[in-house]
This record gives sequence, C-alpha cells and structure tokens, in this order.
Amino acid sequence: MTCGPTSATLFAFNVGFGDCFLLRFQYPDMRRHVLIDFGSTRQPKPRPSKFMNKVADQIKELCGGKLDVVVATHRHKDHIEGFRTNKSGTAPGDVIASCNPTLVLQPWTEHPDAETDAKISPDQGEASCNFAKALNNMNRLSAAVYKVAKADEKRGVFDDRTRAALSFLGENNIANKKSVKNLMKMGEKNLYLAFGQDPGTKDILPGVDLDV
Repeated sequence: MTCGPTSATLFAFNVGFGDCFLLRFQYPDMRRHVLIDFGSTRQPKPRPSKFMNKVADQIKELCGGKLDVVVATHRHKDHIEGFRTNKSGTAPGDVIASCNPTLVLQPWTEHPDAETDAKISPDQGEASCNFAKALNNMNRLSAAVYKVAKADEKRGVFDDRTRAALSFLGENNIANKKSVKNLMKMGEKNLYLAFGQDPGTKDILPGVDLDV
C-alpha cells in the first residue's frame, strides 16, 4: 500500500495575463504531476519567440515527460490557450499531449454532448441543458464582439480604451475550439465534473483528497 506524499511543490509559470501551475507530489517511491490550466491572453514583455512552446517544453521537462492529471478549469483563453494544437504537431498543446496525461478533468459544461444546443450529458437534466445553451450563446456573442473590436481598428469609432476592453473581453471568451478538442482527446481518461462529484484521482494521487 502506497502512503501519502512526503512533500508537494508548486511551479507557477509567468504566462502574462493567464494561469499555469504544475503541482508535484513527491512520494517515497514515485512522483506525480498535476497541470492546472495553461493559458494566456497577454504574454509578458519582452516576449521570447515561441513563448508558450518554451513553457510547454519546461513543463514536459519538469514532469519527466509524463503528466498524471491535467485540470482545465474553464475555457477562457487565459486558462486554456496553451492547449491549442496545429497541423504540424508543433504547437504547445501538442507538447502537452505528448506527456500522455492519465486523467483530464474539466467542468461538465465541456462534455462533448454540451457542444450542441440539442442536449448535454443525460444525467444533468433540463436546467443544466439550458445553462449549456447560455454558455454557447456567450461564446458566439464574444466572437462577434471581438470581430467588431478588430474591425474598429481601421474605422476608429471607439476610443482606444474602449476598443482594447472590447477586444480583450471578446478574445478571452471565445470558444477556443482547438484547445477544447485537444483536451477532449489527450487523456487516457476524461471526466467532466459537476459540484460534489468524485474526481477519480484516488488511485493516481494516493493520500491526496480532491474536492469539486
């Protein structure tokens, strides 16, 4: 029987306006690594070339090429932009996916069935279905706001401060589909959690209690 961890180390990455944390649990005979979010909307200045890739590479090095748990708290760009992929397989999200996470945890609103307006996971009920529809509508509105803000860079209807605020709000709240799709498929197991549900980490993180 494996006892609990002997220590825990938190690595916090400077991704600018965003969040990215790697939590290491040290056991007598092993290490476990949990990545909590990986996103940015405004990267630090001066920004190195391929900045998010450098962060992803550092995460991979620190975890020894193996992530045990990935937690994506919600789909705002400042929390999940780093999980995006590209066709050549060289994006930061491709690096994280190569760490073969054992378990990926996301909110129930990210369940594949919640991607349409028709339904979500059957066990959530009508109220949750309506909530998922509202979130999808918010994503559509945000995309429209971002489009207007970018177009106004040439028209100049808004003042600089208003234009910057609209651009930030719109960009941060768009669907971020490449990141979302990557999170859906990168884990050996994916769980979409609501309040009070079992996160399924007992065997992966022995001696660690995790509440949703």
